Amino acid sequence: MWNTGSSGLGGFGDPDDAHKLRRQYRPCPGFSGYSNVSANSTFSQAQVDVLLSRPEGNLTAFQEYMEQIVGMHSAIHGIIGGDLAGLCPKGSSNTSACPTEGAPTFSANEPMFHMHHGNVDRLWWLWQEKSETNKAAFHGGSVQNMSALAANPNGQAPWLNKTSLIPTAGMYKILAVNLCPR
Repeated sequence: MWNTGSSGLGGFGDPDDAHKLRRQYRPCPGFSGYSNVSANSTFSQAQVDVLLSRPEGNLTAFQEYMEQIVGMHSAIHGIIGGDLAGLCPKGSSNTSACPTEGAPTFSANEPMFHMHHGNVDRLWWLWQEKSETNKAAFHGGSVQNMSALAANPNGQAPWLNKTSLIPTAGMYKILAVNLCPR
């Protein structure tokens, strides 16, 4: 899978070059206060079993376990490092190119992001499949506050519901590109 040829997702890239995929394998990513924790211990089958045993209908409890600072979601980001961990390219921290070190600014650049989040979604689906109550469970806010993640694992107020509209106007910088072949 990590083959650098055309059949793989590439090697570990060049973490100091902003124009290449950046990876930096770190089995102990050094999460604040947990510098000696092996990140792969957070997504063992035993940990998945604990996640899937969260109380029926309590999405917040499920999400809190999934999203804890040293948990199965963040651990993959930390292990792979670079773009997936939201680490700023060398020399760009606290600039307009990368205002917040560790924010998910660059995560989606990494092909592993999509495989990893497919698994995050699969785990949520497995929990939902345990009961009809789980399938209907919903709770979340519209603001993600990384400094208060433990208190608000599903985001913070203003609260959303299943019919909330999320405006996308101004969210993306649209570039005019002619994609139609001539």
